[in-house]
Amino acid sequence: MTPKEYTFDAAYQPQVRAKRGTREIMLDVIIALLPALCVGVWQFGAQALIPLAVSIVSCVFFEWAYRKLMKKPDSIGDLSAVVTGILLAYTLPANCKWWLPIIGAFFAIVVVKQLYGGIGKNFLNPALAGRAFLLASYALFMTTWVVPGSLTSVIGADATTMATPLSYMKARRCRSTSLISPCSSAPCPAASAKSARSRCSSAACTCCAARSSPGTSPCRSSAPSRC
Repeated sequence: MTPKEYTFDAAYQPQVRAKRGTREIMLDVIIALLPALCVGVWQFGAQALIPLAVSIVSCVFFEWAYRKLMKKPDSIGDLSAVVTGILLAYTLPANCKWWLPIIGAFFAIVVVKQLYGGIGKNFLNPALAGRAFLLASYALFMTTWVVPGSLTSVIGADATTMATPLSYMKARRCRSTSLISPCSSAPCPAASAKSARSRCSSAACTCCAARSSPGTSPCRSSAPSRC
């Protein structure tokens, strides 16, 4: 008895093919992302639409411009750039600077996607790579979050915890983790002969406190403590 011979298909993905094209698939993804958009507008207001619109327009423009410059076939019709723009905007703070989505879109579309051959050939997710680039380059802007509307209502939570106070302390700012008695957002004042501590107005917040000599900043010279 001779052993059976097996033939393995090593064809390039996708192995399962259908009559649906890239445009139809991306359109389904856009539809699936709409509920998250509705919740975002409900929680953060209409300001959440600004980074979304800027991100989508930037991603489509950079893909069109790169393909035009490189004299390659136009690919904005497959809606993949629109999906990248939506996903990138979803990872940004609702009140982020208007230029952040533009920089992130350039890195996502040109550097991560198009330089590696376009859709299906990039080894990283363009939207997440764009967010990682923005977080590494503009950490303070990327960690300034808006409190959701459900947490500021009367029936909402009393307070919320997050990692952002560490970023504020690094930037020498007093910020509150309490939603009832927020701290002042002004920079911690320098210590003087009469005042060697910088305190927030609420006892439930994390602030900068120090025992420092006159003329030095309390945030710079000591570790943060609990008021």
